[in-house]
Amino acid sequence: MHINQLKYLVDLAKTGSMNLTAKRMYISQPALSESVKRLEQELGCTLLTRSKTGIDFTDDGKMVLEHAQLILEQYESIMHKLQTKYEKQHLRGEVKLGAGPTISDTFLPKLLLKMHQKYPDITISVQEDSGDALVERLKSAEVEYVLFGLTKTDYGNVKIEAFTDTFIHENLYYKKMYEDPVVCVMAKNHPISSQKDTTQEQMNHLKQTMYGTEIACIAEEQALHISTNARIHQQFMLEEGTVCAVPYQAYLTHYAPKGFLAKNITDSEPIYNYLVCRKNIEEEEDIIHQAFLKTVQEIALGM
Repeated sequence: MHINQLKYLVDLAKTGSMNLTAKRMYISQPALSESVKRLEQELGCTLLTRSKTGIDFTDDGKMVLEHAQLILEQYESIMHKLQTKYEKQHLRGEVKLGAGPTISDTFLPKLLLKMHQKYPDITISVQEDSGDALVERLKSAEVEYVLFGLTKTDYGNVKIEAFTDTFIHENLYYKKMYEDPVVCVMAKNHPISSQKDTTQEQMNHLKQTMYGTEIACIAEEQALHISTNARIHQQFMLEEGTVCAVPYQAYLTHYAPKGFLAKNITDSEPIYNYLVCRKNIEEEEDIIHQAFLKTVQEIALGM
């Protein structure tokens, strides 16, 4: 039994004509008749009766036809799924992305690597800047998506009361990906290294360097140095005994492998990391956008 034999049978039920089905299936009428005959021999029954007015299905033929229709539905479903998978693996196009400072060295590398592994022919062009600047680029269509972090003390483009999983603000769609606690990082031999956690008030009495983004737990004037360069912070911690408030994911990426410690800041707000795009872009059927959004969600679930 071959899949084409079942296709011929199903089409014969639609046309009622050997001649018409032969034309629709792009085969000769004798070849179609021979195919039906071989199927009847294989099954050991008569499927069709022929007359001057056309063909009719026998009772056995009607039963076989029902199964043939079900088999063809499953066959087409399998082929569709495999073709869709193949197409996704060979997608070609570009996604224009903006990334804020707290995302660029934690979430972004994982996202770019995953996209390259799954969709090697999709180019991700990235612009890095502050959150507010990236939102303006999104409004002017310089980028299609923005990834950046916010805290409840942030003002500017987002209303403070709007920190939910999803919300619309200024015709932009905000979707929260994950929350990232802010921790106090220090060298192993720091005087407070034995403490379980700390507070912002306690940190005010310590020498500090500052993670240079729009998100900060300390006043800028208190910082001995301001930078997003982890190596500089590490050197200050080792040689000057400073501490630094950084997102937990940044600690895991840059500090934990080097042996530095992290303490919870009990009264510090977490960073809420959002994917931002124009309103309703997440509902578009463009396969490139869907592939990108799905990958963003996969990475966010692992953070």
